Amino acid sequence: MPIIEIPTEGRLHDFEVKILTGGSCGAFLPCYHLTENGAGLLRYDLSGAAPISRHRFRDTGAALGFLREAALMMAEAEDYLLKPELMAAPGCVFARLRTGKPGFVYGYGVGSVIECFRDMLALLGEQGGVVGLAEAAARLDESIARESPDLGRLAMMIEAARREWGIICPDEPSK
Repeated sequence: MPIIEIPTEGRLHDFEVKILTGGSCGAFLPCYHLTENGAGLLRYDLSGAAPISRHRFRDTGAALGFLREAALMMAEAEDYLLKPELMAAPGCVFARLRTGKPGFVYGYGVGSVIECFRDMLALLGEQGGVVGLAEAAARLDESIARESPDLGRLAMMIEAARREWGIICPDEPSK
């Protein structure tokens, strides 16, 4: 079973650990808290997820839908007083194998949310086999770099770009 362990001592507050292990915020992959050699650890079970760098999207709509959902999930985490910057690294973002939806690891990220999304766009742009994905990722990256939006605005930008380019998400009926 693949796992990631995140030290909690001096890094996470008790309320953060309780929210994460209790599963009340759906943005995160399953985890549990344990003490090993006197140090607290969050242990994430990654058996039902793939890193975004290895996940292959079936089309551009699915990739943009994933990014939009990731922005909304990060915003949801803020509602629980969790810090999106602790989720902000491509290594913290996974695709749930059963649903294809994002799932995050908390406490591992170290950076800017905007830079994380730009890094994810770069990863998506490098994926071969999906027509138009590299171009869509590059155009969206330019918009994000120019505006530096908050999470709500970022989700709206992704949705607006998807509509402007006429990309239909897989879970949306075509007209």
